[in-house]
Amino acid sequence: MKIRRKITSGEGLALLFSGVFLLLILFNVLSGLFFGYIVGDVTADKRYNLSPSSIDFLNKNDNRLTIRLYVSKDLKQADRNYGDYAEYVNRLLNQYVDNSRNLIKLELVEITPYSSTEIAAEKFGLNPLDIVDTTHSVYLGANIIREDGAAISIPVFDIKRKSIVEDDISRVISVLNSRHKPVVGVISPYFNIASFGNMLLLDDDWPFISSLKIAGFNIIPISPEAFYIPENIDALLVFYPISLKPASLYALDQYLLRGGNVMVMLDSFSEMRFNNDKKYNSYDSGMLQFLNNLGITYYEDIVVGDLDNNQMVSSMGRTVPYPLHMKIYSEQMAQHPIMKNLHELRLNYASIFNFKPIYKDLKVTPLYKTGINSTLFPSEWIYIQTYDAMMSRMQSENFRFSLALLVEGKFKAFYKRPLIDDGPLLLKMPIFINQAEKDGKLLLLSDSDMVGSQLWKGGSPDGSVSYYSSDNFLLIRNALDYLTSSDYVNVGQKFISRNRINLDNIMRTWANSQYSEQLNRLKQQLTEVRRQINQLYRDAKNTNNELKNSVGRQKKIYDLQNKERTLERTVKEIDYKIQNLYHKIKIWLAVGIMTVSALLSVLLLWICYLLYRFLYQIKMKGKINE
Repeated sequence: MKIRRKITSGEGLALLFSGVFLLLILFNVLSGLFFGYIVGDVTADKRYNLSPSSIDFLNKNDNRLTIRLYVSKDLKQADRNYGDYAEYVNRLLNQYVDNSRNLIKLELVEITPYSSTEIAAEKFGLNPLDIVDTTHSVYLGANIIREDGAAISIPVFDIKRKSIVEDDISRVISVLNSRHKPVVGVISPYFNIASFGNMLLLDDDWPFISSLKIAGFNIIPISPEAFYIPENIDALLVFYPISLKPASLYALDQYLLRGGNVMVMLDSFSEMRFNNDKKYNSYDSGMLQFLNNLGITYYEDIVVGDLDNNQMVSSMGRTVPYPLHMKIYSEQMAQHPIMKNLHELRLNYASIFNFKPIYKDLKVTPLYKTGINSTLFPSEWIYIQTYDAMMSRMQSENFRFSLALLVEGKFKAFYKRPLIDDGPLLLKMPIFINQAEKDGKLLLLSDSDMVGSQLWKGGSPDGSVSYYSSDNFLLIRNALDYLTSSDYVNVGQKFISRNRINLDNIMRTWANSQYSEQLNRLKQQLTEVRRQINQLYRDAKNTNNELKNSVGRQKKIYDLQNKERTLERTVKEIDYKIQNLYHKIKIWLAVGIMTVSALLSVLLLWICYLLYRFLYQIKMKGKINE
């Protein structure tokens, strides 16, 4: 006997609500798959799980620690974004507590203005947040204390470092747990000059140097005229050397032969120096012969431009791709511990290295390179040229240039005899050697401005979601970790927007590809027209007034300018068509997702209804049999 039963109004209403609920769930799931990020990585606000590096460190940690999180009581009223960020930091710190095997405890300290808690926060080195619209200081920082009383503070949880906050926390905890701070000597004529060319007192810290101190390094300044590097120096940082004297080269040579570790940051066009001197100066590091002795060529009068990996900059009221300001992505980086957890570097006016393997005991690793569409410019030439003139000379060399080299092994001696034969200084110096005793390391980076400007701080000039868009400082820190063999925790960024792959990006790429050939052809024509216009203006400087003002010349310039405007308009039209095509695809896809979601909802409800009927019939048959 077949049992039929009508659906009651209550059951029908329940099915309706269930259908709407299923529809919303499916729509969100499908939208997440198609428009969201395919990789298992969502926004930073929703990621509170620690990275494997942090968890592994906590599993090995045997020290009892107390983390005191200082938060102003009215932080959310002062700045809503920082108020939400404080909650994020609090929940992230709780993850450290949960994974610490009961060795870490978290204390939340609320700060009220002009109170004893504010005095305590200042005593522990916490700094006020950079919030303008407040009548008093507001704080968000932490003090991490070991059971024996040793402590390190995180002065400010900067919201711009949101994607790297776990790295900051894990690093500070591991520094606190370490019983030995690696010693890094620094040789630089600009040791006492701030990022933007403002003079500092000698006893003040340069922001770059103070960041290295927070990262766990003991920084020791060394005079550029020193004849030897002290034995307790674990690594030597030579920052933007200028005309190094024989004494410095002698010290470097002897240090490397004894198994020392050296990092040199060279620069063929230093914006840092230009901002200070207000004029272009030719560059001489004093290291060319020293490097040539190792088979390495560095070009001090050359900068490299990269069409594939340029940064967007403002020029003459327009935003243009500037090839001399480069972005180096992970696919251009070598698989090496120094490049671990790095996603994007930003370089301004970098030069190149070339290595010829003339010495078999040295191993050379290029750490990162340009893209294949790169070319070279004279440093002095680019200083006086306009963007359009520079682009007119931009021709691909079809070759990838090395921007950083790591040299390891037994180094070839540069000096064959002692620089000083007698005198009191000789008694203080180590015994002269002219053959390598141990394997040494020499790291060469071709741009000092990567830490000499705001770019290393990670500020996002384009206001993108990925606030910490540059890994420049992490590169230097990784390098010093490698050179000093430190075991500090290095987590790096938790996410970066460029590496996320989703259908939205695929649609944009496809829409661009439909017009890419036409767009590239127009841009080439536009570049050529601008080159011709610039050439006419350059020629005018070398001609008399009568020829300069001739009708033929003026008409030629006028025709070229008209052609330039026409090409610019056509390029804008194509950009508009690309956007329209992208939006049409997006609309049709959204309609498709809604349709699929609705059909799947109906199908699931129908399956649920059939299952419900089947179970109901079994139940009724059982009652009849009774």
